[in-house]
Amino acid sequence: MLFKMKNFKKIIFGILFFCILITPLMANIANATDVNEDVLMNSLKKTAAIAGFETTDEVSTDLPTIIGNIIRLILKFLGIIAIIMLIMGGVQWMTSGGAEEKTTNARKLIVNSLIGLIIVLLAYVITVWVVNTFKDEIVKDSTTTTSATTTGLAAGAPCTSTSICANGLTCKQVGTTAAYTCQ
Repeated sequence: MLFKMKNFKKIIFGILFFCILITPLMANIANATDVNEDVLMNSLKKTAAIAGFETTDEVSTDLPTIIGNIIRLILKFLGIIAIIMLIMGGVQWMTSGGAEEKTTNARKLIVNSLIGLIIVLLAYVITVWVVNTFKDEIVKDSTTTTSATTTGLAAGAPCTSTSICANGLTCKQVGTTAAYTCQ
């Protein structure tokens, strides 16, 4: 027989568990097709703003932000790998059947993946701090050199953290929305 009955039960249970987990998602997708695309995008932007993500359509092109985003992407990928290795170590330990060599290897894998995860988290924190520090310095330098030659944005004009507003106005958030304007 190709499958042992024990493995067959595990496979069937896994498929059923997956179907139970995916059912609410499918219901939401079915309901979402009835809604206008603009309504969906507005809802997604509101959720992103609540979560603390930028929701403007403008793409930041300043060098510190681009470098920071690349480093953050790499660190997130490494964090995912460390978590997968941690899970693999746990599964290896659970399936070792009490064999000393297998549990020792599993324990080493778990410890090493935890150390890697801590290193990735610390690198992420340092990267965020460094990028934000240098970004503020670069923005200050560019503001002092260009403010004398540029009239700036008018009151009510959409702006970003690097925008220069006219007549002493500053870029502020409008109410609870994610939009920023010169005020």
